[in-house]
Amino acid sequence: MAADRTQSAPLSLTERLKAYGCGTIISLDQPLAEGGPEQLDYLDLLPRSGTAVAASRLLSAVVEDQSSALLYVIDADGEKSVPAAKLAEVQQALANRSEPAWLGICRPGSLDIYPIGLRADGKERPVKTIRADTAEAPLFFQSLVHGTFEAAGVPAGADYVSQKIFALLTQTTNEFVPQRVLEPLDILSMAGRALFFRFLIDRRIVRPEETSEICRSAKAGDLKDVFSSAEKAAQTSA
Repeated sequence: MAADRTQSAPLSLTERLKAYGCGTIISLDQPLAEGGPEQLDYLDLLPRSGTAVAASRLLSAVVEDQSSALLYVIDADGEKSVPAAKLAEVQQALANRSEPAWLGICRPGSLDIYPIGLRADGKERPVKTIRADTAEAPLFFQSLVHGTFEAAGVPAGADYVSQKIFALLTQTTNEFVPQRVLEPLDILSMAGRALFFRFLIDRRIVRPEETSEICRSAKAGDLKDVFSSAEKAAQTSA
């Protein structure tokens, strides 16, 4: 019997995401040299040149609306499972970007939605699973655009991260201001520098192993040590 030529080829990730109303889809599984300028905002998430996939993060794509990232996607084609440790790594890395985004695991016929968060352990169940053949599927991405997507008991990613950072900054400044070690504006400036340095670490612009080069008096790789004294703070700032 002749082979059945009517059987359709597997859909690409882009084609599958279109079923959920996704608009601008940017690949994250190609090095910058093989992708395009739209990848520039995601340099910390791209695989290094010469690797086929983003093995450390598993991310395949990001979906934007008006240049804002709203949905990061792991392509779990077929029956491939995502290890909890790897899923947690992705969730935590995305939380550091402070975007109002969600994480989706796209399988043939369905899209599992997970929150992003600093304390994610990768063992959570998806907060929602959208089937591609349902009436709500084409409207899903627009619910992210308009901020109407809700998941019970899950804080919005960007709001949670912003509130957490603000609380930590408040705690830091409140501990130093009463001691009058520095003037309040100087304390605020130093806290801002420390926050920016952490931003550089999270985006892999500065790597933990480089801290001893930046701050000679600090222990190599110890992020808590680079602002622990006036001398170390001065070296780090310089």
